[in-house]
Amino acid sequence: MSLSRKNVKMGELIITDNPEDLSLLGLGSCIGLIVYDSNYKLFAVAHTMLPEIHAYKDRPGIFDPTVPAKYTDVAVKLIVKKFRDNGIGNGNLRAKLVGGGQIFERDIIRVGEKNIASVKNELQEEGVKIESELVGGNQGVSVLHIKKNGKIDVKKDGKIVEI
Repeated sequence: MSLSRKNVKMGELIITDNPEDLSLLGLGSCIGLIVYDSNYKLFAVAHTMLPEIHAYKDRPGIFDPTVPAKYTDVAVKLIVKKFRDNGIGNGNLRAKLVGGGQIFERDIIRVGEKNIASVKNELQEEGVKIESELVGGNQGVSVLHIKKNGKIDVKKDGKIVEI
C-alpha cells in the first residue's frame, strides 16, 4: 500500500487491479462509485458529478463529451463494459456508493439526490449488486482508502468508518 494516493478527480474513471493507491476526496453532491468483481481482481473507481447526460447536452459550459464519466449514467455503462471486456459478467459485480449530499442549503436543483437515484437505477438496470452505501446527508465525505477486499474507509463528520 502506498502512503501517497492518487485522488480520482471529478469526471475521472480508473480501472485497476490495485485500488489501494486511489482515493476520492471532497465528495459533496458528487458520487464516489467503486465497483469490483466478486473475486477482487479488478476494480473501477469513478467520481461522477451529474446524474444523466441527456439533461445536459443542450447546456454549453456544463456538457462535456470529452469527460463521459462526469455523468453518473454514462459512468455505470462504461464500467460494466470494461468488466465485460475483461470477461467479468454483471452478476459477479459489487458496488459501493459514497456521496450525493445536499451540501448547499439553497440547492434547489438537488443534484446529490438526483445522482443517488441515477446511480442506483443504472446499477439495478445493469444487474450490479449494491453491497453498501454511505449517501445523502448535508456534509461532504471522502474515501480515504479502497482495500483489495472491497472494503473502503470513508471520512464523514470527522470520523473514519469502514463500509
